[in-house]
Amino acid sequence: MITIEKGYRISIMLTEACNLKCSHCYMSANAKGKTLSNDEIDYLINNLPINCLRISITGGEPYMCRDKLYYILNKIKNKFAANMPEVRVETNGMFFYYDDAAIIKEVQKLIELGVSTLRLSDDEFHEKGGLDIKKLRNIEKVVKENNLNIVVSTLFQDKAVAFGRAKELKTDKIEKKKCLNRKESLVIPYFYTTIDGEVSTCAWKCAPPLGNCFKDSWDDIVRNLNSPLQKAILNSDIEEAAKLVCGGDENKFSHLKNILETKGQCMACKEMFKGKYE
Repeated sequence: MITIEKGYRISIMLTEACNLKCSHCYMSANAKGKTLSNDEIDYLINNLPINCLRISITGGEPYMCRDKLYYILNKIKNKFAANMPEVRVETNGMFFYYDDAAIIKEVQKLIELGVSTLRLSDDEFHEKGGLDIKKLRNIEKVVKENNLNIVVSTLFQDKAVAFGRAKELKTDKIEKKKCLNRKESLVIPYFYTTIDGEVSTCAWKCAPPLGNCFKDSWDDIVRNLNSPLQKAILNSDIEEAAKLVCGGDENKFSHLKNILETKGQCMACKEMFKGKYE
């Protein structure tokens, strides 16, 4: 039986819409992607366990639906007022990075709404997708110079897993990636939601869903972690997961093990579970 000793981390996909078209995008996001409704946001946040350690709001690009971004942040702030988790907003920054005054105004708004971390992506994929890297880097500079009480975290990627648009990348840009889960995930699991409310322990949403955050209780979702398959995934033991999926079929297992060894754990899970974002 998995016991959640410290709490949960959750990444909520607010929208699939994006104003960039990056070549590494695992979900092939575009300007017409779906966005959560207020009712879906209400249900999701109202039913989150109170012992969340981190809540990340991601997309797509959350600022494609700025009103919804402020709405979900306000819901989080009100629900967790007595025990606020780390709240992250993952953005490309384009909606407010055009000058210092706009950066200060927007960051102050995020702080007011309880955001503790602003996560930005500084890499060639985003730059080629339309991002002005110089303006993006100015965000952290402005935050520091004005002593704004928010952490600016920067993600850099020079390779990507072959999902979505990344399948078209050149071989030297394709990453043989290991599962992002670690042994600590058995006591502090990280959940990822899809725009349809499915909850997975896989960042790429390859693994079978644990339930649906618009329909199921979090007790039921967490209870589903206790299946042998979900435990193996949460422990990043993808070879054990492959054995369970194959059920004694040696040819099938040999095929999956070959993918594990040559292309990495993520691609093996993609083959096993035919993930949503392929």
